[in-house]
Amino acid sequence: GGVIEFRKTGSIWLCVTAGSSEDIASSVVGSTVDVLHMTEVKQYRYPEALFGAAKEAVPTTTGSILCESTFPTLKCHWHYQQYLASKESAGSFLRAFFWPWMDDPRKVLAADHPEYSQVMSPAFVATMDEVDLAAEDRLGLTDEQRAWRRSHYCRGGARDRRLARIENPEDDETIFVSLHEPWLDAGALDTLDAGTR
Repeated sequence: GGVIEFRKTGSIWLCVTAGSSEDIASSVVGSTVDVLHMTEVKQYRYPEALFGAAKEAVPTTTGSILCESTFPTLKCHWHYQQYLASKESAGSFLRAFFWPWMDDPRKVLAADHPEYSQVMSPAFVATMDEVDLAAEDRLGLTDEQRAWRRSHYCRGGARDRRLARIENPEDDETIFVSLHEPWLDAGALDTLDAGTR
């Protein structure tokens, strides 16, 4: 972990790998943490235990907690369940936010990009699934956004397309849509991977 000390105020910024064990969480108990930022929570092995311990170090009236991540691939993951509950004002957080990829102004493919003419060609459109074509209209995408979406959502193998949807979701259900009939549950390998050193 990295530490930055601010000598004039006596504050420190501490960066730790939080998700590797339950013991890490106990190291912040008894401290005062003004801002707790849990990043990429889908990668944590013990997110609930870590959050439960770390939140106790954050003052309720002056502290703040940010817990963010791309969505996990399992609907039962603690972070996704807290997101859903917080949307209904029943979770561990005051608010739940979701940002679809279309809100990022960098996620466009300009008309002068070499890939643009390829993915916007009638030949490429003929290979696309009707569901994807309908989504472009439903989402009200610009041509540059359509090109970006086609380049990421509709090219490459099934794994590439699935990863693109996980990393760049357009709603909070997109990541759970399977692009093929898997032999294992979509999140099974991710679960095994999280528990493997």
